[in-house]
Amino acid sequence: MRAIEAYIDKCLLFAEENDAYFMYVNKFDNYEVEPEMLREIDSNLFSGKPDKAFFTQEGRQNILIRKGTEKDKFWKPVENNIRDEEIRDMEMQLNCVLPISYKHYLKYKHYYKIFWDIDIILFAKPKNCWKQILLSENNKVKEIVLDNGYFAIGKYSDYGLIALKLGSNETEELEVVWFDFETGEVGETLAENFIELLEQILRLNKPGLRELKEFEKKLSIYK
Repeated sequence: MRAIEAYIDKCLLFAEENDAYFMYVNKFDNYEVEPEMLREIDSNLFSGKPDKAFFTQEGRQNILIRKGTEKDKFWKPVENNIRDEEIRDMEMQLNCVLPISYKHYLKYKHYYKIFWDIDIILFAKPKNCWKQILLSENNKVKEIVLDNGYFAIGKYSDYGLIALKLGSNETEELEVVWFDFETGEVGETLAENFIELLEQILRLNKPGLRELKEFEKKLSIYK
């Protein structure tokens, strides 16, 4: 399971290097930063950096992002406290069996939004409401995802949902696919299993930030 820890650690390091842009929760998220994960902000964080920038990566479409403000809540990662009993309870509520690899992923550190691949963002995993998030996200798509033997684990770009194919027991490590938001149909297979998905992501070039050029700042779509 080294790929899981390598993925999370690498994503967290990237987020921390660019904390002004990636380590806060905004008004579009459906959760608040928990007290244990709330980070006190140095005012220097907001100076000397552009308010907006492009999130870039080779082979991916650029995404416009904004710098957090003093009104936003910034977070910090913390050590994990998830117990096997809690995961079993979630499995019982959703009538599913998660693969061992994903259970290991759940039990390694708590954080909000992290990523290395611009297109793949796994669901937030805060300390106290990680289970509520997974229950809510899977119940929202129960008829098209869960009832068809899949378990939703994140978002794919701005048009899809990432899901694990579930087996009859936790030792079955099956494919990871994406579902199209509009049609509800299964798209392409992203990887043979969850570990392979993370290994593929880790092979991508490091994402980065690019300041807007002067002509871009004048375009209404970027204001």
